[in-house]
Amino acid sequence: MASIPLSKDRGIDPHLCTCIRCGNVNDQALTMGVIMKAEDNHGASHFANRGGTRKHEQELAKHNIEIVTNWTEIKDSSEKIPMGLCKACEDEIALFEEELAKGGIFFKCKACDQAGMITGNTDLAKAVREQMDIPAPDECGIEFDSCDQHGVNSDG
Repeated sequence: MASIPLSKDRGIDPHLCTCIRCGNVNDQALTMGVIMKAEDNHGASHFANRGGTRKHEQELAKHNIEIVTNWTEIKDSSEKIPMGLCKACEDEIALFEEELAKGGIFFKCKACDQAGMITGNTDLAKAVREQMDIPAPDECGIEFDSCDQHGVNSDG
């Protein structure tokens, strides 16, 4: 049985977690115990229980990622921890994978940051795959410069 590092002041000190993809509260995750935070050489934040920082660093090292700031204890219990995917994002990713297998392509708009999937039966998806010579189910995508290119504009 794993032990949970307790805070002398805050006890088990639970923190709500957020989805790493959408940022909403992840109803699938809750942290317990003393949570530590550090930053890596790429500027990304990392979180671990007080007793797990060394193991976390060893896992990162396998991918040439190094912790460059000192691990600090998160004492504010209102701070949310980014961890895992929420159910809605898991479901959406599963749908994207199904559509990708059928020839769908990913899209992103530079102007509004909207992103998603264009179904594989559309002329656009077929043309993009043909031009890029990328067969399904390999990942393929397109980036739009303006919202009117993907159907969202000020006219609704």
